[in-house]
Amino acid sequence: MNNTKIVQTSFELLYPGKEWKYEEKTRYSGRFKGFNASITRRSNNITVSLSKEWKTVDNDIKIGLVQELLGKLFKEKKITFNIEVYHAFLKKVGQYMPKKDPEEALKESFNRMNKEYFNEIMERPNINWCNGKNRVGYYEYGTDTVSLSRELAQDTELLDYVMYHELLHKKHKFKTSTKRTRHHSKEFKEEEHKYKNWQTQEKKLERLARRNKWRLY
Repeated sequence: MNNTKIVQTSFELLYPGKEWKYEEKTRYSGRFKGFNASITRRSNNITVSLSKEWKTVDNDIKIGLVQELLGKLFKEKKITFNIEVYHAFLKKVGQYMPKKDPEEALKESFNRMNKEYFNEIMERPNINWCNGKNRVGYYEYGTDTVSLSRELAQDTELLDYVMYHELLHKKHKFKTSTKRTRHHSKEFKEEEHKYKNWQTQEKKLERLARRNKWRLY
């Protein structure tokens, strides 16, 4: 396959019978972390921007990524063989990413949660503080990274609770259907509610989120 036509190829496999009437541009950028990417459209010009890590990835996987981006662009969610291959890749690739030692407070929080809830068998992901103003924390599959707001450093109990939540994302990954992608499955919720005093911590977190105008998870 001609890699310069990957967007057109992905489109034609995703929408068989539909006419391709766009100009495409694919570019690799160092501004993305891990295996992130984005898509934009201006008139009939479609641009797909990918992290440099994508350069050496198999085209079958890359097509799945582009198809998922096209589905978001055209607001038409589909599941294809290539998208399933891409999702399988995304769920596993993080474990091969290089790991860095986190700050001591983050390392200690992970160790507490790993010992109490994961029988000390969870491999430590990358963990860092994030300075973003709109999220309390998030897990990035492509880099196996937990990012937590620095505001949580003031409350060890709350830090542990959010750490636990993000580690559950690492454990349970995500489930995809033609309707939506679920990051908080039934199994996820059931395990989340095993956390000691989770309701108390959730209320504390909601108050903190309102005060900081955060988006929770």
